[in-house]
Amino acid sequence: MVVLPIIIISFVQGFTEFLPISSQGHNIFVAELIEYSEMEYRRMNIIAHFGSLLAIVIYNYQLLIRLFFSINNFFRTDLDSYAQLLRNLIISSIPLMFFGFIIANYMSQTQLDSFKLIGFSSIIFGLLLYIVDTNCLTIKSISTLNHKNAFIIGLFQAFAIIPGSSRSGMTILGLRMLGFNRFDAASYSNILSIPAISGAVIFYFSSEDQIQTQTQFFFNLESLLLFSFSFIFSFCFIHLLLTWVKKNTFSIFVYYRIIFGLVLLYFGYNLNEIYLM
Repeated sequence: MVVLPIIIISFVQGFTEFLPISSQGHNIFVAELIEYSEMEYRRMNIIAHFGSLLAIVIYNYQLLIRLFFSINNFFRTDLDSYAQLLRNLIISSIPLMFFGFIIANYMSQTQLDSFKLIGFSSIIFGLLLYIVDTNCLTIKSISTLNHKNAFIIGLFQAFAIIPGSSRSGMTILGLRMLGFNRFDAASYSNILSIPAISGAVIFYFSSEDQIQTQTQFFFNLESLLLFSFSFIFSFCFIHLLLTWVKKNTFSIFVYYRIIFGLVLLYFGYNLNEIYLM
């Protein structure tokens, strides 16, 4: 067992899942650098997602407990603000679940095409985030979110199907465009990641070949280390994001997205020249 690839994969997962910089784009790039088969890397990546899922659940455990007990008032949101939040989270999750399930069965790209697409997406959607974040008013808190805006946010999150757009980035973009403050935008995006990650994990294991191999894959030292490191890195970067946006804009993440996008475009077009030789 080689520990370095485990640390790299878990770090990339923790670093990119909750920051608005596209975890999918980074995973595809790292998969090219690490000498694992596509299937093996996907399995390791899904374990890393479990670590991120546990991190966001534990980080927000108090809120999640309140959301759970608000189920009793699910149809009486006038009595319980947490019931309103729970309904909004469900509404916001529907578009991604719907379009993700349909499109995932038809999307097929070569690794080369992915580099180019992710590079352009990272830059374009990053610039959109910069424009919106620096120009839109910050006048709303998440407590004022209604069902209509929750669905609009869900539509923005559904753009995460485009590689490189970033689930968290698109969600934050939608919230900032609607006038929500940066901290609440980041917080809502993080909570919204729970059904998103859970859905991705369930979809991954829904195929027969994964069901047959998942037991032996989970119960080994490599998986335990990957899960643990991913949890630690994810927890740290969740806290970093929420601490950062209390006093700063999202611009630093936009700058990173542009640099990362240019690197991917350079790498992608260089590969293209190699294949044409």
